[in-house]
Amino acid sequence: MVETRPVAIAELARVVEIDVSESGSVVYSVVAGRLVLRGTAWRRSPRSADHWRSYVAEWKGGVARPSARSRKEG
Repeated sequence: MVETRPVAIAELARVVEIDVSESGSVVYSVVAGRLVLRGTAWRRSPRSADHWRSYVAEWKGGVARPSARSRKEG
């Protein structure tokens, strides 16, 4: 089961703990309106702290602004 909860700004520094690495053996693409499967090995490496930095900056900006829901409720 996946559980979600609000994240404090201070916790965003832990984003580097998220493992986004993945791999596969098929690449999907659309060619002339048709789905085409091509057997190709691929791999996405984990993100470094430097790579996460721009995401964290964007998320911090979003956390600092009140959400549309809180503006309606307030």
